[in-house]
Amino acid sequence: MEDPVCGIKKQARYVFDDPFFAFYYRFVFENRPLIELGRSAQVWQRIEKQLDEFVGFQFERVAREALVLLNGSAYAGVPIDFEEIGRWWNRSGEEIDIVAAGKTEVLAGEVTWSQSPMELGVLRRLEMKVKLIERLRGRPVRFVFVSRSGFDPKLASEAARQQALLFDLPGLGQVFDRLYAKPEP
Repeated sequence: MEDPVCGIKKQARYVFDDPFFAFYYRFVFENRPLIELGRSAQVWQRIEKQLDEFVGFQFERVAREALVLLNGSAYAGVPIDFEEIGRWWNRSGEEIDIVAAGKTEVLAGEVTWSQSPMELGVLRRLEMKVKLIERLRGRPVRFVFVSRSGFDPKLASEAARQQALLFDLPGLGQVFDRLYAKPEP
């Protein structure tokens, strides 16, 4: 069960914690009769239509894990320090992919698994959604953006001006490489 970070706790959602179970119940379970009949091409056609959406949700989890690994340190000169991380949503259907709440600051971010660079409009929409978060308690908000395909120059420029954190695939790879690297003998 997952509660919205900085949100109303009575809005919990049930989610699979294990990505393999999530994949199984999303794609295999409902297609089991076709799989058992050997109709794998038809099953793949069904899966392929929804695979990017599924991977996008898992990519959000990877982005949050990268922030957990960076917690208590700095990235690109920006300190990262929080006590709770997850997603935020409300009853109106608004969602924020990453909310990491600390004592002095809240990180709020969007994650995209798009084949196009993230554009400035994502920042503008996030600025509006952050105003809806119920429990900011006067803490300032710093933005985080994670994109499979990088960032439009306008977004990158505005993000730098606001000291927002930007992670593309190579940047995420560096976070995991740096923190999971084995020391050389």
